Amino acid sequence: MSLVISMEDVWKKYRMGKAGDLIVLKEINLEINKGDFVAITGPSGSGKSTMMNLVGALDVPSFGTISLKGRNIRKMRESSLAMLRGETIGFIFQQFNLLPTLSALQNVMLPMELVDVSEKTAKERAELLLTKLGLEDRMNHKPNELSGGQQQRVAIARALANNPEVILADEPTGNLDSKSGRFVMDFLGELNQKEGKTIILVTHDLELVKYAHRVVYIRDGMIEKDTLNRNGKNQMRAGLKKLTKLRLLKFTQMKAQKKLSAHSRSLIFTQLKGGRKK
Repeated sequence: MSLVISMEDVWKKYRMGKAGDLIVLKEINLEINKGDFVAITGPSGSGKSTMMNLVGALDVPSFGTISLKGRNIRKMRESSLAMLRGETIGFIFQQFNLLPTLSALQNVMLPMELVDVSEKTAKERAELLLTKLGLEDRMNHKPNELSGGQQQRVAIARALANNPEVILADEPTGNLDSKSGRFVMDFLGELNQKEGKTIILVTHDLELVKYAHRVVYIRDGMIEKDTLNRNGKNQMRAGLKKLTKLRLLKFTQMKAQKKLSAHSRSLIFTQLKGGRKK
């Protein structure tokens, strides 16, 4: 297997003035391979958020080594690290963080434009991603015209814009109703199963943990246990079936209402066949 992220004897501490150092993480050893679906979970205050920042190369350790695609992030310049992080990891947060003045389509195009992808190519990929997420009829809507579930789907499309190898999702269903939450998790499962994306899920919700193939439990700043979840693939297969049914139903409804362009029909048909149109 190809190693994507590794952590070797990682510690993270913060200086608290006269109160001394606050040690948030200690003795962390973790390897994440390409194609893994890993859940990092633990109670409030266990160090999950700090772990997410380190795994996502948003912060560097106080001690120890974190490697992203074989490169030690502590030894990289910030500009080089930002480029590697942007090419490798797509982030999905509990707060959607969409730009309110831009449409759904423009929000998804933005990350591509920042790395000099042509406007034509960016628009085509953004349309494909939004269509995959069931938002082909909401592309020109601004965030305040979308439901919470729709906004999170736009945020997922934005995370996938530059086709990263890794998706890091921090409580991705925290602000969603149960139906929207299931859609998000089923879609993450599809990305892992069909496209081979590495999924890292940070959550306290044990219902979400069921989707993962591997679960890392954090307590008091340390890895308490690292276990395989043998039911994860069954959960994923059930989710893929639900996604296909939802897409077929929406395709049939919109086709009947003549709301689909020829281009959108082609994109949806590709997805229903299970193809990988990029």
